[in-house]
Amino acid sequence: MPKITKRVVDSVAATDGRRLLLWDDELKGFGLLVLPSGVKTYIANYRVGGRLQRQTIGRHGVLTPEQARDRARKILGTVADGRDPVAEKREDLSAKMTVAELGDLYLAEGPIDRPNKKASTWATDASNLRRHVVPLLGKRPARSLSQPEIAKFQADVAAGRNKADVKTKKRGRALVAGGPGTAARSLGTLSAVLSWAVGRKLIDSNPARGVPLLKMRKRDASLTADELSRLVETVEAMQDAAELSRNAATAIKLLAMTGCRKGEILGLKWAGVDFEHGLLRLPDSKTGQKAVALGASALAVLADLPREGEYVCRPVAETSITPGSAKIGGGCASAQGYPISGCTICGTPSPRLRSLTARRFTSSGRRWGTHRAARPNVTPTWRKTRCGRRRNGLRPVSRRHRSADGRRRR
Repeated sequence: MPKITKRVVDSVAATDGRRLLLWDDELKGFGLLVLPSGVKTYIANYRVGGRLQRQTIGRHGVLTPEQARDRARKILGTVADGRDPVAEKREDLSAKMTVAELGDLYLAEGPIDRPNKKASTWATDASNLRRHVVPLLGKRPARSLSQPEIAKFQADVAAGRNKADVKTKKRGRALVAGGPGTAARSLGTLSAVLSWAVGRKLIDSNPARGVPLLKMRKRDASLTADELSRLVETVEAMQDAAELSRNAATAIKLLAMTGCRKGEILGLKWAGVDFEHGLLRLPDSKTGQKAVALGASALAVLADLPREGEYVCRPVAETSITPGSAKIGGGCASAQGYPISGCTICGTPSPRLRSLTARRFTSSGRRWGTHRAARPNVTPTWRKTRCGRRRNGLRPVSRRHRSADGRRRR
């Protein structure tokens, strides 16, 4: 191992696409890291408590070998005094890290620690951080947050203190509002960030724990039988008048008949339609893989559709599915590329399609049980349970059905 000098540093290079480590024979622990890209960095290696630590000193060119050796000597002298320079540097950085910087780090490195978390959930977390957490707490040091501050943050979001009209695209905008539901979800996201930071040892504890979430207003968002009938009539009338495409009409009908989410229907593939057992087999959803029972009306709608392409409810020319927030009502808008215009449903002018499908369609499909009413030969099996939600001491066995002869249907 030669002494690291400028001549040695200039002459050395990584070979075979592998990085090269060159150690100094004068100062133990002082070395040069050479990457295949040609970048050369001075480093210092040492052990603390039996663990090997490495601290970057600086790049060659910015520092000379003599300057790097002097810095390495100071680092190794600190270790001889019983201190850990890497831990001290990490401590200093985490002490100065703001909530905004912690949020950026969480979004950048969090998926590595939580690979099973869905991309849509990460997008929701990013939105809550960007629209609510950062405007109110972004400049605060993450380590100095307290429970009273976080409780005040939730109250401020609920009161709409961070209301904004944000331009998102060339013709897009986002209206940032408040409310107890938004406040509770934003606090949940902030708590997740702080818990992740505790696991990374960036902060000592999560001050969001113990802060009670605001209660969200309970809504009876299901469609009545009359509203459901009016919805189907309106959709069919719009389809006959060429104001609504066949794919959009089919999607709305299936939403009302199955209680599925909008993304589940618009992403439904023919391979997931099981006509033999009357099921929609969804490989991925908000709650994971699941099967949804179909009624005779939903099966009839599916059976009448021509199989044009891979997806059930979108044209062959469509290549991607993106979330839509169109309106059914005054004006002309678009949901997943499908034109929708000129109607009013359930007496409410211009309800957002996203809200309608997420709450009213889902609630209606489950409330009216259209998928079970048309299948009298299939009844749910009940059993006693000691855990979970009970109803008179009984609970339905999820996705298990028995036919009239008592055998389980698969």
